[in-house]
Amino acid sequence: MQDMRWLDHLPDGTLESGVELANRLYWDISWGQCGQQWCVWVGGVEQHLLLRTDTREALDAFLYGLGLAYAVLPEDTFDHVVYWVKRWGAPEDITPEERARFGGAARSPESWTNIGKGSGTLCRCSRRDERSPWLREILP
Repeated sequence: MQDMRWLDHLPDGTLESGVELANRLYWDISWGQCGQQWCVWVGGVEQHLLLRTDTREALDAFLYGLGLAYAVLPEDTFDHVVYWVKRWGAPEDITPEERARFGGAARSPESWTNIGKGSGTLCRCSRRDERSPWLREILP
């Protein structure tokens, strides 16, 4: 038996809406039966097997966890992640609204610098005042 207590945190309260969140980040997830098992594929046309399981219940648990990982992010943070994914892999998909909203704050990963050696903390800029607003809130 499954007890998906946070299912209501997914956009429409469905597993499908959680997968739609992941697909906004270009996962291109699809799922269905493969023989007597259940499978999850990624990659759209050039599909790659991500998960094969014997039960629909295990498939649902996987999709629930995937969607929930994105759904619990604050909306602005998730939108910023979507922008960054587009910037890295599909810049042609960036909308004018996204460019206006995030364009001034975005910098390439090559410009990231360590703050405090050995801390493992990253700053997406070389100076504190250049950080995006959401990053300023989470980093000192």
